[in-house]
Amino acid sequence: MNVPRIVLTAAAALTLAVGVTAAAGASTTAARSTGARTSSTPVPSIRTFGAIHLAPGIHRPPTHPQHASPVHPVLLSGNWSGYAVQPKAGFQSQFIVATWNIPSVNCAATTSGANGNDAANWVGLDGAFGNSNTVEQDGTDSFCSGATPEYDAWYEMYPLLPVSFTGLNPGDAIQAAVRYLGSNSFVLTLTDVTQHSGFDVHASCPSGSSCLKSSAEVITEDPGASAPSVDLSDYGMINFDSARTQYGTHNGGLTTSTWWTGNIQFLMEDPSSVVMAQPSALFGGQAFTTTWKVGS
Repeated sequence: MNVPRIVLTAAAALTLAVGVTAAAGASTTAARSTGARTSSTPVPSIRTFGAIHLAPGIHRPPTHPQHASPVHPVLLSGNWSGYAVQPKAGFQSQFIVATWNIPSVNCAATTSGANGNDAANWVGLDGAFGNSNTVEQDGTDSFCSGATPEYDAWYEMYPLLPVSFTGLNPGDAIQAAVRYLGSNSFVLTLTDVTQHSGFDVHASCPSGSSCLKSSAEVITEDPGASAPSVDLSDYGMINFDSARTQYGTHNGGLTTSTWWTGNIQFLMEDPSSVVMAQPSALFGGQAFTTTWKVGS
């Protein structure tokens, strides 16, 4: 796995490109590299631009949905730290966007799990609550292979495996978004504002799954759950900003509204109840930090 360290400016502007013109060869390569897609699941349309390019040799661990129920203001998790919103009855989470900074990971500070250590930062829909068995997400990873940091971007239509991209550098400004287009179709967009590069992916809900659009989240994750599989890299602190979600034409920050609940916080703890990653309070409904505490 490779991982990008990313520094983001709140003023970065994200363009959600709906008219993606991906080469069929690139899409097929991405699908085959994961080994996760079935013939009944349409191959996604992938467009990359600038320095970012597909990396079929990188195999990132998949996410682990939370299935949190009942929902409380603070939810303990073995692998998520951050915030989620849940639609009120009769509504859906149809869009999520955020920007962030990923500082350099300190590979010498954390003992590696069996498969190294990693810190993933992403936005997504689904996976947080109840019986949601899908997650539509994209973001960046900071991975330590021994003492060497590696950086990449990725998208994931869980339960399909992630698809990775390289070409990002520590300090780059990142903005990521996931939007539901209707007819079981999503567009996942990640922009490296610093390098004027990124990717757009049009993908369908995986065959046999139901993408309920039952939550929207902005998360720091220990991919593959916690130790001994993958420990959490020492990423110091990450600043998420400009986080917004949307239902129909109604949009706002991660606070309670007519359409969704807000301030549902995930606190990452290891099996011994030691805090691994601590989220801050939510500022202005759109900004918060998560701070690394321990790797496992």
